[in-house]
Amino acid sequence: WDAGDGLFNPSIVEFGANFLVSARQSNLVNKNDGDCRIEDPEGMVISKCLIAEYSRDFQKIREFSVNFGSIPKIENQQFCGIEDIRLFDWDRKIWISGSAVFRDLRSRKNIVKQCLARLDGENLADFQIFDSPLNSDMEKNWIPLIRNSELFFVYRFQPLGILALRAARQLV
Repeated sequence: WDAGDGLFNPSIVEFGANFLVSARQSNLVNKNDGDCRIEDPEGMVISKCLIAEYSRDFQKIREFSVNFGSIPKIENQQFCGIEDIRLFDWDRKIWISGSAVFRDLRSRKNIVKQCLARLDGENLADFQIFDSPLNSDMEKNWIPLIRNSELFFVYRFQPLGILALRAARQLV
């Protein structure tokens, strides 16, 4: 990757003897004046997730773009990518949490829901989308937290809100 690729929202996780680093790439163009513009006539932001694996001495081993092909299709919605991906190690597997963005093809509105998936090579497995606890059209930036092999999400800070993922993959 090079700096001209418009990479942002990095995440890093130590895994085994290596590090995995993710970054988001999109069709947003950041201007030097702080303004952002979308280079799409429909006004859609399309995102890719790039991941690089590094050794302990920071030598790049490989890099790839995550394949979103396993994301389930939703009627009348176009999948636009996953934003703000956070990598984490859960039971010796690499998982991602992030904001899955869908475009409603009728209303032209974006719907942003938090998602969870296991990284399987360059693909996503065990993909799950969570409904908003507050019935919001936009859910972003949940922080994964592992405690005693259980997965929690820090949902908000004020007041503190933590959601737990239970055995049936239900948030409580």
